[in-house]
Amino acid sequence: MNFIIKVLAPSFLLSTLFFSCVSPTKVEKKWISEERVSTGEVNEKTIVFAFVKSEPDRIKMEDLFYNASNNISPSYKTFSSEDILKSKAEIRQELIDEGFKYAITMRLVRKSLADEWVPANYPNNYETYHSNFMMDYYNPGYYITGNEYFIETNLFSLANGKLCWSVTTKTPETLTREEFIDELGAAIIRQMRKDKLMK
Repeated sequence: MNFIIKVLAPSFLLSTLFFSCVSPTKVEKKWISEERVSTGEVNEKTIVFAFVKSEPDRIKMEDLFYNASNNISPSYKTFSSEDILKSKAEIRQELIDEGFKYAITMRLVRKSLADEWVPANYPNNYETYHSNFMMDYYNPGYYITGNEYFIETNLFSLANGKLCWSVTTKTPETLTREEFIDELGAAIIRQMRKDKLMK
């Protein structure tokens, strides 16, 4: 018995670690322009705009990108929420004058309700079956309902205003607000590195 435990314990631990590291944020769709620079766009001077209602959330999200790359600047240090209401052309020109080459934008595309299936519960031994709860031996599964958030992240060239890269992600409403921001930011940064947009 001890031998079985010694053999199975590492495998169980590895599988637990694997599943605990699986990201709840999924990439729903991705697009890359054929005209984009071949690699390393964000190795040029870039600014990130997180278009969210909460200023603390905006700061936290933009700082995640800032901490991931020395070439990315958070927009909150340059533009207040009121400044962002200026015309796009005016902001773009200001950015070009400041030496920025690219802009990353993030926005909520939509929020939708989703059903998640919780599997049935079956007792795993006879003692559980032969108890006062015998009639509950078969406990059917059920659905829980929660929101899913679809976030669109774009990378634009400021020189010509064209879209270089775009990804839409889906994150379920199973995280705290802080965890949601950390998870979403990390997932997008991973995807950008995977697509060789940043180191």
